[in-house]
Amino acid sequence: MTEKHRPIAGFRIVRPSVARSRMSGNRLVWPAEMRRLLEAFLTNELRRSLARTSAAEPAAQSTREPTPPLPRKVFNVGRIDPSKCTLPIISEAEAKAIGGRETFMHFGLDPDLYSATCDTL
Repeated sequence: MTEKHRPIAGFRIVRPSVARSRMSGNRLVWPAEMRRLLEAFLTNELRRSLARTSAAEPAAQSTREPTPPLPRKVFNVGRIDPSKCTLPIISEAEAKAIGGRETFMHFGLDPDLYSATCDTL
């Protein structure tokens, strides 16, 4: 050991016995092994799919009949009054004033201040 790297008393520094090949992590897969891995994967996915389906629809699996579609829900809204379906017509200046006052109120300011400062905004 060098002056900087002295061995610690009681410990022995051992070199790796065999240098590992770079290909050991990326070794080739034999066709038979690939087939076995694919079969295991597909079997596992099929089991998961069947378990999920049987847990979600236990009655549908037991009867094996097509379920009828659910009836449409119709709500009775009554007679619609056309006079209430139209929005009031307001001018652009009035819309800006209403929006400005609501914005001032949103930020906690006095809405009457908007009418005093609307020319500068």
